[in-house]
Amino acid sequence: MEFNYPFAELIGALTVRQIKEVKKPRNEVLLDDIQKISHDLDTLIKDKDLKLSAEFIRLVIYLAEMDCFIWACQDQMDEHPDKYSEWLTLKHQINGFRNQIKGKIAEYVGDSNTHTNNSSDGLKWELSI
Repeated sequence: MEFNYPFAELIGALTVRQIKEVKKPRNEVLLDDIQKISHDLDTLIKDKDLKLSAEFIRLVIYLAEMDCFIWACQDQMDEHPDKYSEWLTLKHQINGFRNQIKGKIAEYVGDSNTHTNNSSDGLKWELSI
């Protein structure tokens, strides 16, 4: 194992790096990280004898979507400094959902949930997780 992360953290790390891969030019270090994380995920999937399900796929998609929203908030913070705190608040709220999703992934694979910031602080999104 290259990265000593729990399963849900590896999924999160992979989604962030894949967003970077889409948004930025090819980067060999980034591609190397993606390969290492993929290897670690494959190892954990085999070791834990994980089975694929629609629920699990939905959780991974939700996590990737939250990471895209967080990235978009950061872009807006950089582009519109006059609205920085509004975008920062939204980014924090979305991160609460992100941590809820990572907690569900941790439960799904039998890991403990280490995320304490699970609050969306009033953001009214209806996620069916």
